Amino acid sequence: MIAFVTLLLGLVTGTHTLELLVGPGVAAVELRFDGETVARLEGEPWIVEHDFGAELAPHRLEAVAFDADGNELERAVQWVNLPRPSAEVSLVLDASADGRGSRARLSWESLAAVEPDRFAIALDGQPLEVSDPTEFELPPYDPQQLHFLRAEVDFGGTVSGVAELTFGGFYAEEVNSELMALPITVEGRDPSLEELHGAFESEGETLQAVALDHGAAEVVVVRDLRAREQLADMARSSAFVPIHFGRNTRTRFLWATATLRGDETRYRLFPASSELDLSRGRLLAHLVHLSWPGSGPESQRLADSVAVAGLTAVRQNRRRSVVLVLGERAEDRSQLTPERVRRYLGALGVPLHVWSAVADQWQGAGWGPVEDVSTIWKLEAAARSVRKGLERQRLIWFDGTHLPQRISLRRPIEGVELVR
Repeated sequence: MIAFVTLLLGLVTGTHTLELLVGPGVAAVELRFDGETVARLEGEPWIVEHDFGAELAPHRLEAVAFDADGNELERAVQWVNLPRPSAEVSLVLDASADGRGSRARLSWESLAAVEPDRFAIALDGQPLEVSDPTEFELPPYDPQQLHFLRAEVDFGGTVSGVAELTFGGFYAEEVNSELMALPITVEGRDPSLEELHGAFESEGETLQAVALDHGAAEVVVVRDLRAREQLADMARSSAFVPIHFGRNTRTRFLWATATLRGDETRYRLFPASSELDLSRGRLLAHLVHLSWPGSGPESQRLADSVAVAGLTAVRQNRRRSVVLVLGERAEDRSQLTPERVRRYLGALGVPLHVWSAVADQWQGAGWGPVEDVSTIWKLEAAARSVRKGLERQRLIWFDGTHLPQRISLRRPIEGVELVR
C-alpha cells in the first residue's frame, strides 16, 4: 500500500527528493524524520523534498499512510546512514475486488548499477512474463485465496535484491521481532542480563536487553597511499615482529580511492578487501604489499572512506574498530571533514584509531589523538592498544530497532560504558 521509490543507500547528507509508491485507498501520507512529522502529502505527486542536514548521522525515515477518515493504514521505514543491503527492491500492489485487472509496481535501488541485468517475477510460484517491471498487470486470481508475489532483481556479480508480497484471503500477518546490537566496554567481570535489565533507554523508552555477546571482532583499515613508502622502509630495516589485532579478529582493508557508480555519479564506492586472518602477525606485510586499486594519492578521499569504513565495521554486528594509517603530506579530497566523521563513528559506536607512519605529524589535523607508528615497536604497541580495546568490548543486544546515538544508560553499572 505504501513504499519508498527513493531508497537511500550509502551515506546521506543534504537535501534529497523522496518519491513514494502509494496504493489505492490512501488519502494522505505523513513523512516522519527521527519521529518528528516533517511533511504531509494529500495527493499526487507523492514527492517531497527533505533536508537531512549537513551532519552525518544515523536517521529513521518513515512514511505513514492514512485513509480519508484519518485511520492509519500502513507504514514504510528506511534506516539512513546505517548498514543496508547493496540493493533494495520494493513491491506495491493495486488490487481489484474481483482479482481482475490488478496491477503491481516494482522499484529498486542499487550501489552496483542503475538498471538490473535480470529480473524474475512469479505469482504463486509461477513465472510471469513481464516486459516492464516498473508496472505490470497480474493474471486473474481468486481474491478469496492467499497469494504470494515475489520479484528478484539481479544487478550482476553478487548484488541482487528480493521483494515479496502476500495478499488475498484471510490470514494473520506474522511479525518477526527485530533485534539490534550496540557495543559496550566492560572492565572486570561481565554483567549479567539481570544487571542490564532496565539499565538502557532510548528517547524515554526503557530497552530490553536480551543477550550479551563476546564473539568475533572486526577491524577495518584505511591506509593513506603515501604511507606505503615509510611502512616499506620499516619492513626492510626491521626484524620480523608479529603484529596483529587479536586471535578472534577479522581484518578488512578499505581503499580510499573511490569508483563512481549510478546515474549522474550518484554513488562513490570504496572497494574493500575480503576478510583477512592476521593472527600470524603479518599486519605490516599487508599494509605494505596488499594491492591497492584505483588512481593515485592525489584523488584520495580519506575522511569519506573512514566514514564508509565505520559503516562497514558495524555491518556484521561484531565487536569493532576502524584504523586510519596516515603518511607524509596525505592528500584528501573528501566532502566530509575529519571532525564530522569522528562524530559519525561515535554515533555508530565504532572506536577510531589514527596512526601516523611519520613521527610528529598530524596532531591537530582534526583527527583527534594521533599515534606515532614510525618504528616497528611503536606499530606493535599501537596494534596492541587496538587489541586491548576489542578485548574489553561486548555487544549488547536489544529488542527492537533504535537509533544508536539516542541510546543511553538510565543508571550506572559498575565497569560498563557505551562505546562512543
